[in-house]
Amino acid sequence: MEIIDRIVMLLNEKGVEQKALAEYLGVHPQVITEWKGGRKKSYMRYIDKIAAFFEVSTDYILGNDPIKNRSTLSNAELNVELETLINDILNLPPSQIEKVRDYVDFLMSQRKFSDNK
Repeated sequence: MEIIDRIVMLLNEKGVEQKALAEYLGVHPQVITEWKGGRKKSYMRYIDKIAAFFEVSTDYILGNDPIKNRSTLSNAELNVELETLINDILNLPPSQIEKVRDYVDFLMSQRKFSDNK
């Protein structure tokens, strides 16, 4: 997914008009129309502000991270989430644990593949 596609997707998800994003960035709404049409890619200089507008990470906007905002969970919440996940996995039969391992390996290989693009 291209960066502009992700921006458009976030506009749609949030139900926000491109005019509101343009005002936030201090650009004319036509600029965003030009981004969407592929005529300009000046959005790169606004990545930090775009991420802040949508409350997502710049890595998400750039397509480097599938998680919108890793900082939304506190360390304590993340630890509880991980502990719950680990307990769930440990309660699976061995054949299912092997499938979980295979899936994690698959996800990691996909991440490595996307990191090398």
